[in-house]
Amino acid sequence: MTIHRLADPDEPLVYQIRIRGHLDGQWTDWFEGLTITLEEDGDTLLTGPVSDQAALHGLLRKIRDLGMPLVSVNRVPSRKEKKMNTHNKPISEMPAKLTLQKFGGFAALYLAVAYLIGMVLFLVVLDYPSITDPAQKAALLVEMQTVTFATNLLMYVFFGVFLVVLALALYDRVKSGAPALMQVATMIGIIWAGSLIASGMVANAGITPVVALYAKDPAQAALAWQGIESVANGLGNGNGEILGGLWALLVSLAALRAGGLPKGLNIIGLLVGAVGIVSIFPRLTSLVGVFGLSQIIWYVWLGIVLLRSNSGKAA
Repeated sequence: MTIHRLADPDEPLVYQIRIRGHLDGQWTDWFEGLTITLEEDGDTLLTGPVSDQAALHGLLRKIRDLGMPLVSVNRVPSRKEKKMNTHNKPISEMPAKLTLQKFGGFAALYLAVAYLIGMVLFLVVLDYPSITDPAQKAALLVEMQTVTFATNLLMYVFFGVFLVVLALALYDRVKSGAPALMQVATMIGIIWAGSLIASGMVANAGITPVVALYAKDPAQAALAWQGIESVANGLGNGNGEILGGLWALLVSLAALRAGGLPKGLNIIGLLVGAVGIVSIFPRLTSLVGVFGLSQIIWYVWLGIVLLRSNSGKAA
């Protein structure tokens, strides 16, 4: 590693070293002269002047001896360099307000809001769980077809699209510390997203023909909607949140290992995942509601963490 002195030779070079995990207080004397910042995502940031190349390598050796994964080493531009680069700064160095991490943060918050709005529409406006007779369901569909269409779009189609964005953002953030686990988790997350999108599209595609059929033969329309609903529910994990549970569980396990997310968030993710997985058993399908409510908390916290990330945080 070569230190290039582009700045004023009288001004010391300042480096910012990011390591995975929080540095215990007993080791702070090792890094005297450096500012130590313990970040919410579990990383430690060491910032301060470095006299020369040998001193920098000495710091890196100390980090290696501690056994803590090195995430990045960046030189902080001097005041003179910042002034020179104000008008010709390359795009790659500009503040990353819309990086994958930021998109992931917005996606996580959308998922939380979609859950809340969808639950209100499904449970209050449509009162769907209280209707079990196929004829009544068909009549409700005819009466509330626009609301039904919007609910499917919000809770399944758009939800699945934003879920892909979040899954990719989390993969990008945690992959360096647990690559194999995050590959499996991301694959499951994308499969889950695809099944949700398919569920919403199947249900919405069936609305118009069923409504048209209802005007001619209500009984036949009820049977047709019952078949469409069965397919949509199967695709949408209506018999248990096994895919969503596995994804949340694996992501949280990987983040615990890699330290890419706050520990408390990972513990909540493990609980959310466990609830989703066990909800597949017939006697525990009622836990699907608990899975949804607990995911809202997880998504909100994820969104805040990802939106507060800086551009250099992802490994």
